[in-house]
Amino acid sequence: RYDEIIEKLETLDDSNEIDKLNKEINELLNVFLTRRFPVLKDKKPVAYRKNRKVDECIESKVNLFIDDKESHCEEVSEAGIDVILFTNAYNTEENRFVRKDNWKDIEKYIEEKYNG
Repeated sequence: RYDEIIEKLETLDDSNEIDKLNKEINELLNVFLTRRFPVLKDKKPVAYRKNRKVDECIESKVNLFIDDKESHCEEVSEAGIDVILFTNAYNTEENRFVRKDNWKDIEKYIEEKYNG
């Protein structure tokens, strides 16, 4: 399924078709997230295409934001949204945010923080 989506993306140039595919990607992402993190079953993933990520998060009422870019985490955190900085080679010096190195650590953190 993933390969099919990538193949479609490579041939698209119509923004309406891209929007349709974007919705399909979001549905797949939602299935993945809710299976991986059952605590998120009532949440929805957000696609970031046109606006700043913080604006999308606020508009979609996101509770938790995961990203590897410090500036995105900073903006979203300043909006009062919980943030996890996903470790990457270029952000190892950053220490203002909760940092996780892999999805297992993120899963454990979510379970502890949101499931008490």
